[in-house]
Parts: sequence; C-alpha cells; structure tokens
Amino acid sequence: MRLESPVLDAGREATPEAIEEVVRRLPESDDPFVIVSVDSLTYIQAVWAESGFLVEHQEGDLSRHYLSERDDLSVFELIDLLKAYARKDQDWARGVAFEHMVLPEPTPRQGFLARIFSRLFGRSH
Repeated sequence: MRLESPVLDAGREATPEAIEEVVRRLPESDDPFVIVSVDSLTYIQAVWAESGFLVEHQEGDLSRHYLSERDDLSVFELIDLLKAYARKDQDWARGVAFEHMVLPEPTPRQGFLARIFSRLFGRSH
C-alpha cells in the first residue's frame, strides 16, 4: 500500500510507523490530508477540519465510494483506522460508520477536497 500526503516529500510505503508520523502532523499542516491506496481507484483518504478528521474510501470504482458519518475522528482513531486498512484487516472500519456517496463523474475542478469542504460547510461546487 502507498501512503501520500503533502506533509511528505514523496509517497512511501504505508507502514504503521509512517502512518502514525503523518497523521500526527496533519492538524498543524497547511494541507491536512492523507491517502492510503492500493491503486488509483481503491483507497482511503482523510482530511483534518476544525472538529477532527473526515474520511472517505473507495473500493475499485466511483459507484463504490463512501463517506464517514462522523467528521470528528481523532488523531488516534484515524491512526488505528489507517493501520487496519493498510494491514488489509477484514474489519478495518470497525467503529466507524460510512454512508454510500453517489458521485458524479469528476471534473478537473471538483476533487476530494471540494467535496469535503462542501460537506463541511454546506456549499456545492
């Protein structure tokens, strides 16, 4: 699995140590998001907002895209979630409820952060 975040100089393997290091730095980052991916269509990603982390995951295509019901996950909860995902635990999402999202085909201006901010602040993009 691959770990990517603006707090890293370059992507790296999603080891437990790397996940913990990155997530702990996100609340103080100007670009507070992280992605752990199998490939470009199978991944989990999170963004830090004032209340905590909001998480999305996708399982192979846009029709299987999910958003966490909570937008206040703690640093510790996100670390545990990402480590379990990276280990490919069958119950990696245990304790975090997700809702299915119907996504339109993305445009160059609409990506993950635009969708997250619209959810957090009630704006459409």
